[in-house]
Order: sequence, then C-alpha cells, then structure tokens
Amino acid sequence: MSTKFKRVLFDYDGTILIHKSEEQGKLIAADLGLNEEQSEVFSRELDYFFHNQKFFYVGKKVTYGLYLMAMVHYVPCILEYGLDPEQVDIAICENNKIHSELAEGVKETLEYLMDKGYKLCVVTNGFIKQQVDNMKHNGIFDYFENIYTWDDTYAKPDKRFIERVLAGTKPEENVFVGNDLISDIDMANKAGVFSVGFNLARVEGIDVKPDVEILTFNTLMKIL
Repeated sequence: MSTKFKRVLFDYDGTILIHKSEEQGKLIAADLGLNEEQSEVFSRELDYFFHNQKFFYVGKKVTYGLYLMAMVHYVPCILEYGLDPEQVDIAICENNKIHSELAEGVKETLEYLMDKGYKLCVVTNGFIKQQVDNMKHNGIFDYFENIYTWDDTYAKPDKRFIERVLAGTKPEENVFVGNDLISDIDMANKAGVFSVGFNLARVEGIDVKPDVEILTFNTLMKIL
C-alpha cells in the first residue's frame, strides 16, 4: 500500500452504481401510472432535478423535508399531476434497485483495496437509510468503514461536507473517486484531496479536471 494514501473515498450514484437505462425518468413515470405525454414532461423535469438539486441546498442543512421541497421545485409537474412527492421518492429508490447495477469490476477492486490495507468510505449526496438499503441490495455494504451522507448536514460540494469527511485525517492521506465535476472532483481538489475521475459527466463551460481520469473502475488497482 502507498505510504501516502490511507483512505479511498467513493461517490456512490454514477460512480459505484451505474444506471442501466437512459430512460430512468420514463421508467419511474410508468411506475407512477403517468401517460405518455405526462411521462415526457416528468422525465425531463426529473433529470433536471437529479443534476441541479445540489444548488437548491447551498448553505442549507439537508432534511427530508428540504429534499421534497427541492423535488417539487425542479419537478413542478408532480403537483400538477396530483402525485405525492414521497411516493415519487419511493419510486425513485425502487427504480434504482431494479434498473441500476454496479460498475464493472467494483467488487474485485474493493476486495483488492481492502487487502492492500486501505480504509474505504462512501461519500454521497443521499440519505443514509436509502443508501445503505441499496448497498446491501448490491452486496457491497460490508466493504465500507464509513458512509457519509447529507442527513441533517450540508450536501456536496459544500466545503463543510468534505471537512466532516476528512476530520481526523490529513487531506493528502485521502483519494476521492467520483463522476461529478462539481460535487466530487472540484470539491476534492479544493480540499487538497487527490481526485480520480471515473464515468465523468462532462459539463460545458466547467473547466475542472481530476488529478487522474480512469475509464474502467478496476484501473484503480493499477494506481493504488
């Protein structure tokens, strides 16, 4: 094991867990009983919510109530179609279980890193119960020493989130693996944490680069 790095911090959704379908919103809409026209609107608004909700939480501690407020803010058709935001959230969580899968090579890579003596952590914008349920569903919960979520605290990329994650360690002892240029890579870079980009979602106009970019998850075994 490198004498420099001691912990590997992983984003979850989009990094460890990959959505199998690009039509996630339409699949959730079908579960909610929406018609084709409604599905188009719902899917478009839900995708916008997934990518932009972090901006709604700036400077705020995230609670479940605030999360539902953000959902209704970015997906106004929820109220227009007479849907219950909590039921929409349940449908999202169930869809994640059914229509998502681990990135190729995740388990063998986590096994390798554990054997090398690294402490593994998940650092995710999500609620602890939902994330733990999903991790257990995918058989990877026991690989991780800590799971850091936004429950009643600040969301990524707020510096207070990463400060909480790094408490008791030195930034240079950590590696951050993520797919979001703002919530993962930029946050890690600003905190002095070595950043690894995987499955990066490119955003026009954002000039943020990881220290290293990998195209396959198990490439981590070559660099750590």
